[in-house]
Amino acid sequence: MKYCTLISSLLGIAGVFSAPLYPTAPYANSTGHLTGQTQYQGFILPSIVKNHDINSNLNTRSSQAVTSRAVNSETSSLFEIPIPANLTGKSCHLVISADVASNGDAVSGSQAMDIFSTNIVDLVSMRQGNLRNIQQARMRFNTTSGLYTFDETILAPRLKDFPCPAGTQLELESVAVGDYDINNIRQDFIYNGQKEPNGLSIGYN
Repeated sequence: MKYCTLISSLLGIAGVFSAPLYPTAPYANSTGHLTGQTQYQGFILPSIVKNHDINSNLNTRSSQAVTSRAVNSETSSLFEIPIPANLTGKSCHLVISADVASNGDAVSGSQAMDIFSTNIVDLVSMRQGNLRNIQQARMRFNTTSGLYTFDETILAPRLKDFPCPAGTQLELESVAVGDYDINNIRQDFIYNGQKEPNGLSIGYN
């Protein structure tokens, strides 16, 4: 745990890391995949996603991340991403992809998300609450690439090219931006090796 705390202090990402894990995290190696302008060796996928209803405070497990805000409703999405222990010394990078053309994903309104760390330790057991902590980035959808890119005019991103916290897990929350914002994205939990996973993932190299 001292090791995790030290990493968190160095990165300035308080609350992102949780307890150390055994190397059973869902991730995939590849021979290299170009996402945007970055070549990744592989991607780490969430082990679980839950949608958090802001009004009721309840969490619902889902295969689709619903990060939205409208007149009388707001939903954020919670992600638990185990980082394998054998990625020590690698560089990690947050990647979010949405396929609105053929996958049924819906992105409209502000087309942006704020990414926060959370103080959640075990998302599986979290039936309510989000324990939101520190904002890590703002990301905006690029309709040409289908990727969310870091908006560095709003906030210097803390999840862009950071040392992989090997043997720990990231606990993240995506939050809608503005008065009307829809980011409904199917989450991949298995990487097919052909392109970046749909939804949220961590690319590493």
